[in-house]
Amino acid sequence: MNTCGEALHLLGNIETKKEAKSVMSFFLAGWLVGTTSESDLNFLRSSIKTARSADDDDETAMPALSAALTLGMMGGSDSLPLSRKVAKDDNIGVEEIGKAIRWIETKSIRQTTARTSSNEEELVKSIVLDGTFFAEEERKETSVTEVTFNRERNRALVSLEIYLGPKSARGYDLVLSKRNGEWKVVGIWFAWVA
Repeated sequence: MNTCGEALHLLGNIETKKEAKSVMSFFLAGWLVGTTSESDLNFLRSSIKTARSADDDDETAMPALSAALTLGMMGGSDSLPLSRKVAKDDNIGVEEIGKAIRWIETKSIRQTTARTSSNEEELVKSIVLDGTFFAEEERKETSVTEVTFNRERNRALVSLEIYLGPKSARGYDLVLSKRNGEWKVVGIWFAWVA
């Protein structure tokens, strides 16, 4: 097996494992930020299209949301047509997809600033708070609740919360990886909603 997408294709042949496939698809889609594999990109697009064509099938909504977050974080303009179509679907996190669309549309004009800090944790927080589409419009309401580094301190798991009120809050989990001295988001998942 060459890709995770192929592994899911094999799992997809087992109809009685629908829920397991949905959970695996959700996590896989979120883990593909930055992929260049055409097979993986097709998997992400397919996850969104499948949810759009399903009738009230909750098992396709979460993988579709995860795929939309990933494509939005990647910021590829080739994802815009599909994102615009799916933004009209009430089952797939319309608000996040709308933010992803705006992020992709403005990516070419957005200025990137060099992030420097003597503290790795502060640097990671800055990247998550200032360099991700879902925090962009609600920056004042967005906070990092936890940062956990691996032993080598080249990967970080970050929990983020957007709190608008007790009945309007949501959370995300992100994985960042440090390559060539630069931190980048490599995984993103919708974690919870209040």
